[in-house]
Amino acid sequence: MLLFKDKRYERFFSPLCSSRNKELYYDCIKLLIEKSQEVPELYEEDARKFLRSYIENLGYDFQDDTGIEMKADLLSNSRSDADNANTIIRYFRKCGWIADPEIGRNGEGILIITPYCISLIKALEQNFGEDVNATMTNHILD
Repeated sequence: MLLFKDKRYERFFSPLCSSRNKELYYDCIKLLIEKSQEVPELYEEDARKFLRSYIENLGYDFQDDTGIEMKADLLSNSRSDADNANTIIRYFRKCGWIADPEIGRNGEGILIITPYCISLIKALEQNFGEDVNATMTNHILD
């Protein structure tokens, strides 16, 4: 399976498993997926602004992830929301959730969420989302 053989996906599950900020990461990638479906191209700068605004309005208290995964890139309450938004995007890129930036027509970087990440988040939402009742279904994911 490519997910286990390709080095790009070595940390694929890290944001959801080995981080104390996993709920924030989940919410951020969900929001980025939703935003990317609203526009023809999601520019990286727009994604940063969107995440910064989300973090600012959320008033999230970042948990210390020191020694867990991102030794140099740490989310911190003492850093600006813009720095934390940049850190989240870099972390998602390291984990294989966001592809390397591509240059759009106007020279700006385009943020592309990998199909594996979109599939994972959709599967999690379908099976564990808030709209799911206590009865598990026999959905076969395609």
